[in-house]
Amino acid sequence: MLLALFHYEKSYDDGEAVFANGTDQSTFFVVLEGWFYSYVILPDGSRQVHDVYHAGDVIGLDHMSWAVSTTSVAAASNGRLAVAPLLPARRMLLRNPHLSAIFYSLHMLTNVQLLDRITAVARLGAYESLAYFLSDAIARRRVLEADFPSELYLPLSQKFIADCLGLSAVHVSRQFNKLIENKLLRRLSRSSIQILDEDRLRKIADYNDRYANLDRQRFERELSRALDGQTMSAE
Repeated sequence: MLLALFHYEKSYDDGEAVFANGTDQSTFFVVLEGWFYSYVILPDGSRQVHDVYHAGDVIGLDHMSWAVSTTSVAAASNGRLAVAPLLPARRMLLRNPHLSAIFYSLHMLTNVQLLDRITAVARLGAYESLAYFLSDAIARRRVLEADFPSELYLPLSQKFIADCLGLSAVHVSRQFNKLIENKLLRRLSRSSIQILDEDRLRKIADYNDRYANLDRQRFERELSRALDGQTMSAE
């Protein structure tokens, strides 16, 4: 059902826009490869990054409710998106309540993540905020690859991370150096780091791994029921 919705894939270069805030939207997306992000430009011209999307994440669920986009989305690295039209998606979700339940749960997970991030940025210092950002990136990677190595692909500039955390690029650079000095991580290249002490990194950030506590069995049950419903309709 889902694969039938996605008419095509599109590749993006680092920094390329996917869509702009306030523009008409008739599609949504799934990240196939690379990193993408949603953001707004503030009155002073600075950028506030709302969310970072990894492989497997859905972009544009809000388009189900609003005819125009509520944020801008761009590529944070070279990547690919699968593109699906909204109208057939709405019809499909109406026909299959179990699939609707999965999409609703994904939307709720996004809301909880956003609230966690707002709380973290508001109450944590720069050092702890960066530890939170890295802990979250690790947790999201582990959803796709449970036994992924300690090397974390991080193709994001310090300016970009600063915009995520409401800090300056200079401040982010200092905190990265502090994490390295404290033997929590080390740089492997311009686009990857090695996490040396994940447990201590999480404690510093007081990070709550929502993915680890996700009721995946319920997702599997709903998916199984959705598949059963589709089979019955075909018959």
